[in-house]
Amino acid sequence: MGPVVELGTLDLALCVGYMASVLLVGLFFTLREQRERERLRLTRLHHQALMDAGARDPKRLDASCRLKSAKSGDVLEEYYLGGRRIPWYALAVADVSSYIDISGTMINTALVYALGVKGMYIEIRGGLCLFLAFQLAYTGKLSRRCPVKTRGEWIKFRFGTRFDAVLLRTTIAITSLTSGVLATTYFAVGGGKFFTEFVKLPEWGGLPSEFWAAALLMTVAMLYTIASGFSTVVYTDVYQSLFIFTSFIIVAIMGFMVQLPEQFSVFLPGKSVRDEPEYIEVNTTRSAWVSAVPPSSLGLPDEASYSMYNSFGLILVSYSLLQMMRSASGPGGSGLQTVLATKSEREVRSQTFLAMIFLSLRWAFSAGIAVMGIHYSMQHVGVVVDPERVVPIVINKVLPVGAKGFVLASLLAAALTTFDTTINSSSSYWTVDIYQALINPKASERQLLWHARLSSAFVMLAGLFLSLDVSTINRIWGFMTIAMAGGLIWPFFFSWYWARFNAYSCLLGIASGYIAAIAVFIFAPLLEEFRAFVVTSSISGVISIVVCLLTRPEPDKVLRRFYRFARPPGAWYRIKHICFTQEVISEIDSENHTDLACTGLIVVAQLALYILAVSVVSKAWTQSLVLVAILAVTLPLIYLKCVISIS
Repeated sequence: MGPVVELGTLDLALCVGYMASVLLVGLFFTLREQRERERLRLTRLHHQALMDAGARDPKRLDASCRLKSAKSGDVLEEYYLGGRRIPWYALAVADVSSYIDISGTMINTALVYALGVKGMYIEIRGGLCLFLAFQLAYTGKLSRRCPVKTRGEWIKFRFGTRFDAVLLRTTIAITSLTSGVLATTYFAVGGGKFFTEFVKLPEWGGLPSEFWAAALLMTVAMLYTIASGFSTVVYTDVYQSLFIFTSFIIVAIMGFMVQLPEQFSVFLPGKSVRDEPEYIEVNTTRSAWVSAVPPSSLGLPDEASYSMYNSFGLILVSYSLLQMMRSASGPGGSGLQTVLATKSEREVRSQTFLAMIFLSLRWAFSAGIAVMGIHYSMQHVGVVVDPERVVPIVINKVLPVGAKGFVLASLLAAALTTFDTTINSSSSYWTVDIYQALINPKASERQLLWHARLSSAFVMLAGLFLSLDVSTINRIWGFMTIAMAGGLIWPFFFSWYWARFNAYSCLLGIASGYIAAIAVFIFAPLLEEFRAFVVTSSISGVISIVVCLLTRPEPDKVLRRFYRFARPPGAWYRIKHICFTQEVISEIDSENHTDLACTGLIVVAQLALYILAVSVVSKAWTQSLVLVAILAVTLPLIYLKCVISIS
């Protein structure tokens, strides 16, 4: 670990003031949400009193019965979806802030610093958030059409209530809960690394200072997350986004003012699983570093951990396939929570588009930090810059007083917004899909809220302690986005697009892929990411198809109900002809074909926008003009095909 630099009085005051303001804002919205929850509870009691008093008006009696039966669903919809009353632009800003975490920002910046602009392509695996293109085109609205609160409820809606479907829903809940814990681990590793660059914490109980730093950040987020719910998380994240977006613009401008030399060197970490790696100096040129043209091979030294990306062309193909399949399978995690919290299909597209635009600021920030990090290392010969620590190093060594405190506060905001969103969405799988669905279907409102809070605390603590066994954020990020995702993409993909696909095949496909991913993580931690993807996705895909062909399909009643709501593209020929007339089917097919065509255009535009942000900061002007031309061609086509055509 590098030397710890103490903050000046002004910088420290900015950070402390920010943390205090977050707690105050969180407290304000927590109290407001609790008042709203109490108002809804009293309304239900009022209707119950009318029924108990013998009100015999059939309409009023039916309404009272419906309210009573919906009691549990209402309280969970309030806690996890904000009652679907939150404005779409607030959801968009909060959604962006949940993607802009310290760990992800450090990984993105590390790749840009180490590999140049072409390093962005590695983040096709997840960091570029290309799933937003699919969500904007069609997967967001398809998911919003389904009357569900979690992915587990979606499984019930898609596959019914037979034993195999119940077992599948439980498996999905367990794997999603585990994924939430792993995501929390990933955020804890990055947040701890970042925080300890600025604040020296003692190693209490034999645990490293990074552990206690992550614990402190999580505790602040939990103070308002557990007590309230999704509404408070969203509005608190909107407040914190003011810090995040402003600081990103400041850093991008500062990076733009730095001129890179024609030749320079960067440092790459050596191969290591748990120990602190050694670093290898690699020489490059400015023209090669700023070029966005992807080479077929990177030619990095074999002893460098980033040499896993040497087969660059093959890796990009595998990452693109993975991202295409995963994105086409609909949003998941906190992204699904945001989609389901919108008021309508149109609002899904509005919030997704705004989120996509705001995310470009993250890449401008990464470019600014990378440029300043290279400039700093060239001015200080002998200084070794760890790519995963280039963000705190630049903040420590380069940014002036005041700007340092403000940017640090904004990155603490990024940590908190990711912690609170991940923990809130992950806990829903226990509360809704396991406790309420299997253990206590008649649970009271109080019991459900307590289980929501306790499961949130469990996700936080499990992720925090698991972080003790992970030394690099790239390792856990690569496992989550490649190995584990590879083991899950085929079952989820087939569930949307193949009517014949049943619960047994989905269950065994997910279980086999998940077990394969865990085995790779434990027994082959140094296996190249694209090879891990091939292993896990092949096992899961083959088992899914074989089991599907050997078992019976789901009942037509279940499939008809699902298709009437969602109306996805794919192999639904027989079911859609049962559900709709030929005229309606033609309209559905036309809409789906238009959406699929728009998806490719949106992916190109999204990539061009983010690469443009990095190219402008690094002053690659010819490349920037080409990217502007691409946007000038694609954006009008997207508007004509995807926006005007919305009915």
